[in-house]
Amino acid sequence: TAIGALPPLATQGWRTPVDGSSVRPGDVVIGLPSSGLHSNGYSLARHALFKKGGMSLSDQVPGTGRRLADALLQPTRVYVTAAEALWTAGITPRGMAHISGGGLLNIARLAADVSYELDALVPTPEIFTLVADKGNIPQATMYATFNMGIGFCVVVGKSEQQAALAALKQAGEDAVRIGWVTSRPGKTVSIPAAGLLGKGDAFEPVR
Repeated sequence: TAIGALPPLATQGWRTPVDGSSVRPGDVVIGLPSSGLHSNGYSLARHALFKKGGMSLSDQVPGTGRRLADALLQPTRVYVTAAEALWTAGITPRGMAHISGGGLLNIARLAADVSYELDALVPTPEIFTLVADKGNIPQATMYATFNMGIGFCVVVGKSEQQAALAALKQAGEDAVRIGWVTSRPGKTVSIPAAGLLGKGDAFEPVR
């Protein structure tokens, strides 16, 4: 079902759509933190935590002091203010991607035929570690299902990296550079620290 349409590009006051077609090798990937599961992967989380792990909603998430119920029901973050802050600062993102169902593989849905190396990801939040531990879930499945702490990605030219980070910080975001764009075709996503290489909807261990 169609729910809307873009106006002609010449329409006054409208920005050029950001579809990722202008992403280039050497660009940087900036990550914005998630607030939790962001409404994705709950079937797997429920199986891991309750069926296999024997936990209850009143149990605490280790290292957080929070009840499991509160961690699982943490509202999904919305990143409109962050995106607007970039345009206000005169920065036009080359690509933007919500990290939702499909995990960090979502960034490869951008239009350019390039690949992404995520070599500086943030530490995995406790809720994801708990799901993996209780369900004995391999990292490849975790990274292909959950956002693992990054809820939104912005791709900018390397020369705009510092300005983009400053604008996002001013908007209240704890944004960090998490990777870069490589010239390898095929729209793959590599996570060196986890030993994973992904394409489409799946990560595989690098052998």
